[in-house]
Amino acid sequence: MELGRRWSTGMIGGSSDGPRSMLLIERYAASRSPLMPRNASTRKILPEMPSSEAEVAAAGLDRLRSFRVRPPRETGIGRLVAGIQREARRHQSGAGSFVEAWEQVIPEDLRRGSRVRGIRGGVAKVEIPDAAARYELDGLLRSGALADLRLSFGKPLRRVQLEIVGRD
Repeated sequence: MELGRRWSTGMIGGSSDGPRSMLLIERYAASRSPLMPRNASTRKILPEMPSSEAEVAAAGLDRLRSFRVRPPRETGIGRLVAGIQREARRHQSGAGSFVEAWEQVIPEDLRRGSRVRGIRGGVAKVEIPDAAARYELDGLLRSGALADLRLSFGKPLRRVQLEIVGRD
């Protein structure tokens, strides 16, 4: 109450001429208002105050939409090409060294129609032309060739899966 009375009489600024100091204080307060620009050179366009509840809700939704801005969608193929290269290098390093070990350990007559398809999770997949070749390769792998493959390959190898694909 005391402050309000001193403010209205103009005694806050320490000036003795009351109404004049009050006018100065009011002008200063108006110039510092966040809704009013300080001068014409730094004037910013201020949004109009919404008048109805629907406008208030729409303004709130617009404000929220500005926070949920999705990044622009990449239209180039650079990332796709890099992924394919990375995948090819990974398969080449794993399957490439297995192919070398396969050619080293398995005799020529048994691997003639076979084709290494890849290795994943320690399981090598090899395609073979017929059941007879599968029978011979399975017997060879069980008799110790699998252990030799593991030593030559140098990476974890749990088993060799033989798939019959038929003749081309």
